[in-house]
Amino acid sequence: MPIFVAVLGASNYTYAEATADLTRESWIGAHIRALEYCGGVPQILVCDNTRSAVRKADRYEPDLNRAFADMAAHHGTAIIPARVRKSRDKAKAEAGVLVVERWIVAALPGTLWVRTFFSLQELNAAIRALLEQLNARQCRPPGRQPPRVVREARPARPEALAGPALRVPGVEDRQGRH
Repeated sequence: MPIFVAVLGASNYTYAEATADLTRESWIGAHIRALEYCGGVPQILVCDNTRSAVRKADRYEPDLNRAFADMAAHHGTAIIPARVRKSRDKAKAEAGVLVVERWIVAALPGTLWVRTFFSLQELNAAIRALLEQLNARQCRPPGRQPPRVVREARPARPEALAGPALRVPGVEDRQGRH
């Protein structure tokens, strides 16, 4: 089962969720839920060169999938896909995947291979609980600053999440809203 991972650059604030598949709808839906979880929108999204995001990879002008580009335009952010076979372009995400594998997947009660989850929502609820612990631990600021200050620091343009809903065919959240 694929696990989507997103990491904010400056704070290492991490989001992870299990998805049923790697379709464009799952990819866009996971991005929207990640932005909602973070409480805002970064100025730039650096994504993987997956087929769900990029139709044709090119070093200078990659061809993004239209629905993914529309989602970014709706939220007022730019998408810069990582270059092919250049993992340094998305080093934060690569490190985030490693952290999620070690701190969340390995720490799930009974592990994924022993415990049976009967729905994707049940699995994501277990991931979310561990994710909260992870973010509280790794986003703790140095020195005397209280942890809530880092937690309240959000990316630019949080009003983009409160704006009119973006309609992407096939993408619905758990409550049936777009």
